[in-house]
Amino acid sequence: MKKLVMFMGAVGLLLGGCGSLQSQKRANALSDTLNEYRILMRWGDYESALTYVRFRPGKAQELPEVDLDALKQVRLASYDVIEQVVTPEETEAEVKVAMTYYHEESNVLHTLIQRQHWWYDGERNRWYLETEFPDLIGNMQKDR
Repeated sequence: MKKLVMFMGAVGLLLGGCGSLQSQKRANALSDTLNEYRILMRWGDYESALTYVRFRPGKAQELPEVDLDALKQVRLASYDVIEQVVTPEETEAEVKVAMTYYHEESNVLHTLIQRQHWWYDGERNRWYLETEFPDLIGNMQKDR
């Protein structure tokens, strides 16, 4: 009986450790994903950045069209995460970012604050952005 109790305790520790390990892996994956997305945005690789935007299966919402041609002359001067809140299960995250950017023809700086919702897809072991791609062009026109 004593061996059974010790065995069950060891199994419990292992399973608890696996949960913590999975949680840590998701947290690391989120950090990596946010950094990759930031780099793509900063370097103006908007087409690749769009691959991070995906609504959950079953959501009726479709991705709005993004005019990649219009974005060719838009450059980000900065992209900063100002706030990040992750659920205890580490399967969802609310991230607030500030983007400072300009159009190459005008060189006028514009700022856009965006609240992003990220979710973890357990089947693909990957984080996705469930928020529309930032409307940099529309924000510039609004600033005029």
